[in-house]
Amino acid sequence: MALDSAAATTMCAVTAAQGVFYRQGLPSPFWKTPGWNVDGSSEITYLVYGGSASIGQYAAQMVKIAAETSGRKVKLIGVASARQHAFLQNEYGYDLVLDYRDDSWVKTVTELGGADYAFDAISEGETWANVQAALSPRARPGSVVAFLAPPADLQVKVAPVYGAAWEALGAEVDFMGASLECITKAS
Repeated sequence: MALDSAAATTMCAVTAAQGVFYRQGLPSPFWKTPGWNVDGSSEITYLVYGGSASIGQYAAQMVKIAAETSGRKVKLIGVASARQHAFLQNEYGYDLVLDYRDDSWVKTVTELGGADYAFDAISEGETWANVQAALSPRARPGSVVAFLAPPADLQVKVAPVYGAAWEALGAEVDFMGASLECITKAS
């Protein structure tokens, strides 16, 4: 594997782990986290937009780890290109994978009750509005991870949390107008 590919692989894994365990606070086998902030259901619905992107693939694995750690059942829904659906279901255990090119994917998710949590591995263009529209009424602040700020004119239902791997490198970073706080700082 080329050095640049190897470096990108670890950055994707760290970004996904930070998003799922540190930013969303989902149950982690590594350290104590707040856990699921959704009550009243034995099953959590988790949406990964950009499921076939490297970060999305890692996020799916981290969500599965959170489910195993907590003993809660998680319905994992991915949004990706149609040609990736079988791969994502077979390799990453998605319960449902929907085509991002088909505008009805949001309706499908909302008809299932909506997503309690979301990981937007793309965070640009229409993904913001679509991910927000697919959220369940049970979704709470901090249950959506994104990497870029939403468009100024978008009314968000659930305030997102932001994160990227370079936070772990020990520096606060100004990225696209948002300050990403270093996770190594004392609280």
